Amino acid sequence: PPNFSLNKEKPPLGDFLLRFLWSSRHPRERYTLAPMAVPDRIMYHTKDGWEIQLERFPNTKGRGEPLIISTGPVIHPRILTLDKAVALQSLRAQGFDVYLFSHRGHSLSKPLSEVNQLRFDHIIQQDIPAAIDAVKRVSKSKRVFWLGHGLGGLMLYAWLSYGGGRDIAGAITIDSPAFFAPGSRRKLLKLLSHLLPENRSLPTSPIALLGSQMNPTLSSALSPRLNRSILRYGCEDISTDLFKQMMQWLESGRFFSYHQGHNYLTGLKGSQTPIMFMSGLSDEINAYLRPMRGYFQNSSLHVGKWDVFPLLEEQAASLTEKMHLWAKPYRDKCWTE
Repeated sequence: PPNFSLNKEKPPLGDFLLRFLWSSRHPRERYTLAPMAVPDRIMYHTKDGWEIQLERFPNTKGRGEPLIISTGPVIHPRILTLDKAVALQSLRAQGFDVYLFSHRGHSLSKPLSEVNQLRFDHIIQQDIPAAIDAVKRVSKSKRVFWLGHGLGGLMLYAWLSYGGGRDIAGAITIDSPAFFAPGSRRKLLKLLSHLLPENRSLPTSPIALLGSQMNPTLSSALSPRLNRSILRYGCEDISTDLFKQMMQWLESGRFFSYHQGHNYLTGLKGSQTPIMFMSGLSDEINAYLRPMRGYFQNSSLHVGKWDVFPLLEEQAASLTEKMHLWAKPYRDKCWTE
C-alpha cells in the first residue's frame, strides 16, 4: 500500500472554514498540533465483508515485536501521533513494531457488501482476528502484544474469552475495568437504547470538530492546543449498535454480548495470557480493576497518577519504560511456536 501522511491529506471544506474562523479570532495562537506522518498502512479484510486499514509505525531499534494499540470508543489511537509523539516514539525505540487499530465504523474502514453490522461482538469476532492475522503476516511473527486503553482493553478481554490468548504474547490495559456499577438511570438508558436506530453512526466526529473551536478540556493535564488536536484528529463516529451495547453494560453492571448469550468474564477464568493492568487517579476504576486480576494466572497491577490520557501526559516516557521492562520476558513468544 502507498505511504502517505495525515498531514498531507486535503482537509474537508468545513474543517478549512473552522480553522479560518479560529485564525481570525485568535491570530497569534495555532489552532492545533499536526500529527506526525504515517510511514505505512496495512489493509485487512474481515470474513463478513469489511476492508479496514491499520496505521503502522515500524520499530527504529530491536527485532520488531508487533504491538497493536487500541483505544475507544470515540478516541482513535492516532492521538499518539500528536505533539512530540513521546509514547509512540519511545515504543518504537524500545523495539516494538506499532500498529494503531481501526475497526468497522472508523474512517479508515468501508463495507464491501450491503451487510453493515457494527456491534461490539462483530468487532471482536471479525475485526480483531483479521487484524491480528494481517499483523502476523506482515511481521512474520507467531504472536502479538496488545495495548488497550479504555474500550481497547475491554476488546482484549472479550477476545481472550473466545480463546484469543493463542495470538497474544502479552497484554497491557490502561483504565479498562470489565466490572461496572449498575446504572442509576436505568429507565433513561432503556429509553435511549430503544430510540436509537440500528446500524447507524452517531455524528461524534463533526461534533468534536465543532467543539475544537472552543477551548475544550478533555484532560486538565494537557495544553489547550493538544485538547483541540485530539478533537480535530482523534475522534471517530461511534455506531449506534456499539453505543447501545455499552448502555446495556452500564444498565446491568455486567460485561456480556449483545443478546446476553456470552458473559465475557466467564470465558476469561484461568487465562494464561500475561497481562499488566494500569490504573490512574480514579478510585472507581481502581476498585473495579483489582478483581480483574483473579481471572488471570499471570497478572500485575500498576497504579499511576494520570488524568485521562496517560500516554500523552508528562509521564508518557516513564510509562512506556515500565511497559518495556514488563514485556521483556515475553518478547520471545512473538517468534516461537
